[in-house]
Amino acid sequence: MYEELAALLLAQSQASFLDRFGIDGRVLWLLAASSVLMAIGAAFVVPILIVKMPSDYFVRPDPPRPRWARRHPILYVAWLILRNAVGLVFVIAGIIQLFTPGQGVLCILIGLSLMVFPGKRRVEGAIIANRHVLRAINAIRRRYGKEPILPPWKRARRKAGSRRRVSRGEELTAEATADASAQPDS
Repeated sequence: MYEELAALLLAQSQASFLDRFGIDGRVLWLLAASSVLMAIGAAFVVPILIVKMPSDYFVRPDPPRPRWARRHPILYVAWLILRNAVGLVFVIAGIIQLFTPGQGVLCILIGLSLMVFPGKRRVEGAIIANRHVLRAINAIRRRYGKEPILPPWKRARRKAGSRRRVSRGEELTAEATADASAQPDS
């Protein structure tokens, strides 16, 4: 008796929900199929892009515009539009995968790294600063024999008493210069 009543109420609530938003069975099948395809696609594409990403991607400054961009500005704009469109597809797929099976956060991070917009590095840095995301990315890279991604907080170190940010290479050069000048000439 109670089971029949519960089944009837459940069927009625599902039907009224779908009717309220005008969703029919074909749309549900389309959403389910697209979710499965995005999960399968992300399972193949996201690891490839993570492995191809340079280990210092989050540490180095933004790359300069390519040389061909000045000679062919229309092609450069078309390239930016295409790049942002593909990145937006990845971001949307990642947001959907937050609620369905798939690698949502990693897919969003890949989409953001493809896109070009102001404040991009801050957004990427906030995502990669999550230790679970960084651990997942480095696990994928380790599986393929790549060195781990350097997190954005490894960008620069401060010298004691200095207000200017210096990189690790500059520190080593300065230390080597100081050591060489401290040694007496023979």
